[in-house]
Amino acid sequence: MTTTSRSGRCRNGLLIGSLLATLVTGLTGCSDGGALGTTAGAATSGGASDGASSTPAPGSGSPSGSPSATAPADGKEVSSDVFTAHVPARWHLRSMISAAIVGFAPDGGAAAFNVVPAFGASVSDRRLISEADRDYGWSRKPRVEQPVFVDGQRMVHLSGPIGGGKRADYYVGIHADYEVSLDLETRRSAADQAAIADAILASWHWK
Repeated sequence: MTTTSRSGRCRNGLLIGSLLATLVTGLTGCSDGGALGTTAGAATSGGASDGASSTPAPGSGSPSGSPSATAPADGKEVSSDVFTAHVPARWHLRSMISAAIVGFAPDGGAAAFNVVPAFGASVSDRRLISEADRDYGWSRKPRVEQPVFVDGQRMVHLSGPIGGGKRADYYVGIHADYEVSLDLETRRSAADQAAIADAILASWHWK
């Protein structure tokens, strides 16, 4: 992610992390204190899409689906002052300089978790979508998916291609005066990527 806005989303960190993926095989997790740390160790997402943008009015419509029957991810735990979540089994974790934690899949996929203070700002869905559309490194206009409820908390969801044969699913919302995001990037099919996102989000719990 291109980190130029208040949100501090970690596109640059994820790209750096992808270059370091071969160095983190066997990594058991680390903690750097602050907002995000890692330790070894319910929601539904809209389907990922690499099609053209379809932009419903922000905040309109219902969140995608009812509480998910998807089994939660049960790999290593991402722990922050705001939430805990798990990456899938056999994924590895690395804390990045960008203040994000990135989980790496054996096949080169990655998921970045980012927590940034909102400084008391009341941020609408429309603004979150606008910032993600503007600042994220999409290779073409992203699709605005239906919002999701993550452990009862509403988050907006954008998806689209980011180049290099990869597609991103980006979730972001405000909780406890923090802007919290999940950025999932893989070269898998839309259905496979949606299943990974569902599993991660189903493991998510707010503090």
